[in-house]
Amino acid sequence: MSERFDTRVPPNNIDAEKSVLGCCMSDYEILNQITALLRTEAFYQPTHRTIYDAILNLSMSGKAVDTLTVSAELESHGQLDACGGSTYIMSLPDAAPLISNALHYANVVQENFLLRQLLQTLDEIKRLVYTDAESAHALIDLASRKIYEIRASETVSGLESIREILSRAINDLAALAKGKKIAKTVRTGYPSLDNILTGGLRGGTLNVLAARPGMGKSALALNIAQKASTLYRVPVVIFSLEMSKEEIINRMLSAQTQIDSKKLKLGKIEAKDWERIGEAVPILYGAQVHIDDRTNNTPMEMLSKCRQLKMEDKCGLIVVDYLQLMTSHRRTENR
Repeated sequence: MSERFDTRVPPNNIDAEKSVLGCCMSDYEILNQITALLRTEAFYQPTHRTIYDAILNLSMSGKAVDTLTVSAELESHGQLDACGGSTYIMSLPDAAPLISNALHYANVVQENFLLRQLLQTLDEIKRLVYTDAESAHALIDLASRKIYEIRASETVSGLESIREILSRAINDLAALAKGKKIAKTVRTGYPSLDNILTGGLRGGTLNVLAARPGMGKSALALNIAQKASTLYRVPVVIFSLEMSKEEIINRMLSAQTQIDSKKLKLGKIEAKDWERIGEAVPILYGAQVHIDDRTNNTPMEMLSKCRQLKMEDKCGLIVVDYLQLMTSHRRTENR
């Protein structure tokens, strides 16, 4: 099959890039906001990437960032002439009509970067479709993952330089110290455990409950999920490959009412128990909990479901009970 090469220019906005660079060299606070939003690769024009790198270098070194220092930084690396010389650097602040619109310019640059990433992903999927290298199911999973990664990593994704990571970490640390930002943790509802975990379960981490069979791992996991959803309003997703949805709800209702789960299973409810149930139902009803009890869920299927819920802000904690029961499209060891 003959391929036709697309001669169209990928999405970009050079004027917005110039405005962003100009704002970075004009206002320190704006510089911090922009470096938290944009990474070097977001710039389409190669010389603008080089200039932005110089700005990042100066910022991380604690040096002033202006047209003179940026020019000197580029000159010290033999890059100034390739970037248009000091005359071009000096013109960049004038390219920004209003510094107060800096984040708007940065968002325009970021938007075009995301569109270029999307085009690259679609080209990759299209190429794989024509090569018959993967099954339709595998390609759908790949497309879903790639597109989600673009959406989920609007400020950072994949490989980053240490200066970009460090710059963001220092800004986050300063915000935490000033009380302007709250640490991204999910409290377990057990204060002693939260203290050991320095605040709770950290976002983006994998936490494994390990113990011998019959020691209460599932019960603890469900208790944490229940407390996170009812006490701290964290949206929770539960994948149970062992218990049914009804059994999970029975356990959650037992924990919320402090009524023995056996009594709930057998329907041996006393008059005083109905009062507790009446108080517990609205609490559980208002909790954002999604339960999936399919026994043949694969890791990719779980991932797709969580990504969809995350896009709707309905996924803050994921509980899988338990990992070794998961199946896969490929033959692998259960470990």
